[in-house]
Amino acid sequence: FQKYLSAQFNAPMSPLPDPTLTPYYLNGVQANFFTNAVHGQDQLRQRVAFALLNIFVVSAVQANNAPQLLPYLQLIQKDAFGNYRQLLEDVTLSPTMGTYLSMANNDIANATTGTLPNENYAREIMQLFSIGLTQLNQDGTVQTDASGNPVPTYTQTTIEQFAKLFTGWTYPTRPGATLTKHNPAYYTGVMVPFPANHDET
Repeated sequence: FQKYLSAQFNAPMSPLPDPTLTPYYLNGVQANFFTNAVHGQDQLRQRVAFALLNIFVVSAVQANNAPQLLPYLQLIQKDAFGNYRQLLEDVTLSPTMGTYLSMANNDIANATTGTLPNENYAREIMQLFSIGLTQLNQDGTVQTDASGNPVPTYTQTTIEQFAKLFTGWTYPTRPGATLTKHNPAYYTGVMVPFPANHDET
């Protein structure tokens, strides 16, 4: 097993097409992904990436073109053998995830208009990507209070505060363009901060 794992950890990553040179067809991206998954020399990476894609989900309904989806697939494959801390940061700053879970161009609260930071990503990072809804015992069973109710891992206040944390990020600045509060959608690179739109409370 160790010999196999060592070989797999050192195997080159199966290539995905260059997003900037790929036609805007989702079925071609999917075909390439599954060809690598079945025939790639890096089978362990492919299977770990497939498992991670079932946790860190983005929808092909929204990420429905090659320039949007391919960078996300490359990110997951790159991080397949890394650590969870780096994976969570990379997913958080992915423009594809930023679109899917509404973190890109998430604005600070505005008392005049009554708008509040979008809570979508804040909720999902807690519920799906990290600690889950309920506290667990060491054996994986759900912790309950004196009345037998599950003990939650976080509250609505936690979500509201996390939503503030995730304000001020926008899409990568296109080559030759200038950073704005709301950069137009662009999927090459990582999301960038626009400090004046970040809630520091």
